[in-house]
Formats: sequence, C-alpha cells, structure tokens
Amino acid sequence: YYSLWRNENFEMDNKVVALFDVSYFEVPNIKSLILHLDLGVIIEERSTKQLMNELYKANGLGFTVSKVLASLFGIKRYIPFVHGYQTYMPISGGSRKNTDWVSPNLLSNAEVSNGLLHLIAINGSRFSLEFIKGDFGKRVHDVALLSRANFLFLETLVNWGNCELRPPSNLGLLEPFENCQCLDHEQMEMKVKNLREMIVAFKKAILFNLGIEQLQKVELIK
Repeated sequence: YYSLWRNENFEMDNKVVALFDVSYFEVPNIKSLILHLDLGVIIEERSTKQLMNELYKANGLGFTVSKVLASLFGIKRYIPFVHGYQTYMPISGGSRKNTDWVSPNLLSNAEVSNGLLHLIAINGSRFSLEFIKGDFGKRVHDVALLSRANFLFLETLVNWGNCELRPPSNLGLLEPFENCQCLDHEQMEMKVKNLREMIVAFKKAILFNLGIEQLQKVELIK
C-alpha cells in the first residue's frame, strides 16, 4: 500500500469506479483504496463509510434522495447511492458501515464465479471482489430502477421549465435495464411522474429527519 499514490485533496466525484475497504488490515493511515477513471488507484485515510457519506458535498443531498426512492419502491437492503445515472452500489451492507462499493454505470462487464465478482471498467481496468451473497444481476436491476426513477423525476421538473434532460450515451451495466418492462419498472414510472406525490415524499423524509418532536413533525408536514 505504501508504494501507491495518495491524493491529499481527494473528494468523491462521478469518476470513482470502485471503493475498496481495507480498514481491517489495520495499516496505519490507510482505510480505503480508490479506483478512479482518471487518477488510477490511490490510497485514502478516510474509510469507505466516510467517503460515501461525504457525497452530500457533490450533490447537496447525500443519500436523502436514494433512501426516499428506495422506500417508495420497496428496496430495503443494499441501498445504493443514485443521482441521475451516477450510481454507487454497496457490495455488502450500506452507508452505515465500511464495505466495498462499485459504480455500475462505469462498468462494462461483470461476472460472478466461485464467490468472486470479476469486473471490467469502461476504461478497461479489471478487478475482482469477494461476492458470496445475493444475486448480482438483481442488485444491478434495483440500482437501475432507482437511477431511472431519479432521472425521470428530474426530467419531469426540468421539462416543465421548457428545458430538456438527456441520459448519458454510455450507461455501463445499467444499459440492459434502461427499457425494462418488468412490473417494478412500470409501477415506478407511473408513480415517479406524479410530481405532487413525489414532492410530498421528499418533504416527509426531510422533516422526519429534523431534530424536533414527533407531534411537531406531523404538524409541519400538514
């Protein structure tokens, strides 16, 4: 690890392909490895939990939107971070503990074999992670569902202002689910385009996280 590069001013952005939790190795001042499209592999003294929770600096809301959407569409485990088509998926656990994270939209290929998840990034970088629990394809589907929901919500807001919002040309592993016809996607599209319902859901999430008494929360929501 000591031969790797440390970026003293690193902040999470939309070019992080993967975060690797190495805190359990107990190497002084190194808790994470970061695979970045432009910077390559760098070492970081912040944990993966800290890095992911600092995404609010990039999008202003952190995990709030992701958690609201996950709640609306019944996703209770392995909640990803989504902001439009920029996504980060936890390999195990989530934002409350240290784990490995990958960005499905920055991956071109994935294969699970003998408890290992073999991945190829859109720039050709190859790496593997331990993956012993769950269905990776289903997990990516859920990420794509929330990502698409986030995009459609933003698109509805933008279109009302006589503007146009377009998806990126390369969606990585999200591409196969872009026009998914499953029941979950169909129900999501109907719900997410109801601006009033979506705004109420976000208001509730924000108000219920304020440090105020329960009755005051209810009155504020009303």
